[in-house]
Amino acid sequence: ADVDTATAEANSFHADAVIGIGAGGVLDLAKAVGALAGMSRVVHACEPAASYLFGAEQGLAITPSASIPVLLVPTTPTVAAVSGRVLLRSFQCGGALVPLAVAGPGPFGVGQGLQAREVVVDPIVTAARSARCTAASAAHALSTFVDGIAASAGTIKAQMLWEDMADGITSARAALQDPE
Repeated sequence: ADVDTATAEANSFHADAVIGIGAGGVLDLAKAVGALAGMSRVVHACEPAASYLFGAEQGLAITPSASIPVLLVPTTPTVAAVSGRVLLRSFQCGGALVPLAVAGPGPFGVGQGLQAREVVVDPIVTAARSARCTAASAAHALSTFVDGIAASAGTIKAQMLWEDMADGITSARAALQDPE
């Protein structure tokens, strides 16, 4: 789906929230629509998503606090469900995935990003995935936390990320010990 079309649709009926159900690309789309719809309400103009891509000529950046609430329901093990980054495919960049620029410290605003307000995970949906796929997804999620902690060193956000990572490890351990 086109981000600008989805954002225009959300704005046309003054959406209170965005729900993303699917794999990583769909979840990033939902986070982008929540952020862009929120920004259009703050600046009273709807700039195209391409204006907010990292390195874009316009140099615009998303303000994380402006995003309308986003609820994500991942259907595959994906880091997009917990990451504050949003990757969009840029056809101006040959189809490469390019992050939205987010106002804040660190690369792409790692510090306070565009995390969903809530993430709902159904283990039955992801249970059919292979152990290797699940392990790779968990390792990728942990590396994202470590990256965020490094970029936010010395800030309250770094402490929050440490706590979130510890909670995630505890939850993962419990789920592996008793999958039911």
